[in-house]
Amino acid sequence: MPLVMKYHLKSPVLNADIVEQELWKAHRYRIALTQIHCKARDMIRAVEDEYGIRELYGQIKDLGIEKAKLNKGEGGKGKDVKKRVNDITEKISSLYAEIDRLRSNPEMKARLYLIDNDKRVEKSKKKKRSLKEARADKTPNNSIKNKMWKAARAENDLFWGTGAMVDKAVAQSFKKVPLYDGREDKNPDFPRWTGEGTLAIQIQSGEGKSKIQDIFGDDHRVRIDPVDMKLLTSPKRSDRRRAAKTMLTMAVSGTSRGNSEYIMAKWPMVMHRPLVSSSQNITWVYVTKTKKGPGTVWSCEVTVNTEPRGEDEDVPSGGTLAVVLGWRVVEGNRVRVAHWLADTGDTGVFDLSRHRIVDKAMPGRDYRGDSPYKGIETDGGRSGIFATFRRSEEIVGTRADNFNAAIDELVAWLKSIDTMPIWMRAITSREEGTAGPSGKKLPSRKQATAYIDKWKSPRHLVRLIAKWSENRFDGDEEIFEHMLAWRKQNHHLYQFEAGIRVKAQRRRNNAYRNLASRLAKTYSRIIIDSTNFKSIREKEADKAKEDEQRLHKTHKRRARSNLQIVAPGILRSYINEATKKSGSSYEEVASDGTTFHCPRCNTSHKANKDIVSHMFSCSHCGLTRDISHVRLLNMLRSDGRDVSEIIQQQEAILNGIKAAE
Repeated sequence: MPLVMKYHLKSPVLNADIVEQELWKAHRYRIALTQIHCKARDMIRAVEDEYGIRELYGQIKDLGIEKAKLNKGEGGKGKDVKKRVNDITEKISSLYAEIDRLRSNPEMKARLYLIDNDKRVEKSKKKKRSLKEARADKTPNNSIKNKMWKAARAENDLFWGTGAMVDKAVAQSFKKVPLYDGREDKNPDFPRWTGEGTLAIQIQSGEGKSKIQDIFGDDHRVRIDPVDMKLLTSPKRSDRRRAAKTMLTMAVSGTSRGNSEYIMAKWPMVMHRPLVSSSQNITWVYVTKTKKGPGTVWSCEVTVNTEPRGEDEDVPSGGTLAVVLGWRVVEGNRVRVAHWLADTGDTGVFDLSRHRIVDKAMPGRDYRGDSPYKGIETDGGRSGIFATFRRSEEIVGTRADNFNAAIDELVAWLKSIDTMPIWMRAITSREEGTAGPSGKKLPSRKQATAYIDKWKSPRHLVRLIAKWSENRFDGDEEIFEHMLAWRKQNHHLYQFEAGIRVKAQRRRNNAYRNLASRLAKTYSRIIIDSTNFKSIREKEADKAKEDEQRLHKTHKRRARSNLQIVAPGILRSYINEATKKSGSSYEEVASDGTTFHCPRCNTSHKANKDIVSHMFSCSHCGLTRDISHVRLLNMLRSDGRDVSEIIQQQEAILNGIKAAE
């Protein structure tokens, strides 16, 4: 089982210029691979166009749009609409079957094989070859795509470890990009250079595979200066901080795999915790450069293959747990991140705005003390995680206001002066080399002023001020001092904003890891919804008036902000990793339709689902529950669990509370 250990680094102290060169090479190599994939996709689509596959995908998209409209109620209601939806579903399935039949044509497969021959995966869906079988196949890959890849690799001259990492990342990401978007072409996006990147060393499998103790010894590819493990695990924080300071040395360039040909780089390293058992194997070591506001953060990730859990090791015995993730705003302007329910009746929610886990059986009611549903509470401190994120957003707004004020002042001053310098007019153009020698026409003073007035990013103004400092002219003393003051204040606020945001993210991720570990160590099986959070957007208001629609748009913006702050996908990944360590079973299940059926009588009640109040009410048996709670009950019921006893327990608790009130 792969385990990733992440550590903090400082800026490189040896061969920093070569490190930057390799990061730039890796980016250019990624661009070259993207171009190769786009060319190969064009050739594949040219072949498939002869068989009419593009038109079939266009029909599938048209039917999908029509089906979505019917599900939203735009085509009316009743049995006719339901029958039309079922017919569309069957038609889409038949179109996909027709596409599979066309692609199985021997002549077409032979032509595609010449374009892209991937030996690792069998073209037939019936059998997929293992990586070992694919490597044993000595058939040369003479496809057009493979020849272009070899040429790009030789031309780029990228270090073999980083090149293998880029190849691996590209292969994983491009598989997710379809060939078509309806009738239009679909290609992977070209990455933008931001100064960030990753360098890597791959420790190949075999007898020479490095153990963890080798990384502290004489390994010629990557080394970590030895640390005092006793001090590193000392109960005194001062001892741990002193022992954690070490040095990472890694090969970043070289023309061969020989020790004498490597060019090494060094980074001061903070090993805040020891690596796992020294008998395990290391597979990858990554060094990553990331932009955090105006600053730069370096980190190191060591991937270790740990031994699988033995059959005699203890496995949690807490039963099955269903988990629903989201960013639901509940009473008191709290934000609920996770809601879970076990087959034993235990239930709870995780509240990020107050950094706590609260016992819940129904929305709006906290059960503690004598409640049979035991939860966890943690102190979020005087400044909660959610409030810290909001503080960062407030600083973003302040920076935007200051930038707009600076632009307005600059534009007003430019309109008041007699002449505008040529270099200032040139820097406002979207084309490079517009200063005259290239022969391109410079923007006029009026056009240049209009361009500046439309700037939305502070970096444009920062670049202008830097150029301005080298080309001062008469009469610019006062306005230039104002621009310098703005740049200084903007840089300060940018640092402040980035620091607050990073601090909040670390606190959030730490809370998520603790929650994931606690759940994985308690329950033997965890089922969680597989919602794609990136594609979720708040639904439009139903027949809202103009003022209500405006309020709804504001609500949508806040919902998207909550989604970015909460990042439920991170919590889901932490739960997945925690189950691997604890030996629990983990499964992602589709949650489609789980809020339309009553978990007690299994009656479909789509019309009884209230989006505004987030409540579900069954007109057949009278069950009333929060929508997320209905999802949990239906997820357990679909997993073969009996939820009738859980519903009875909850009804008894609610009746007792009502009687007490």
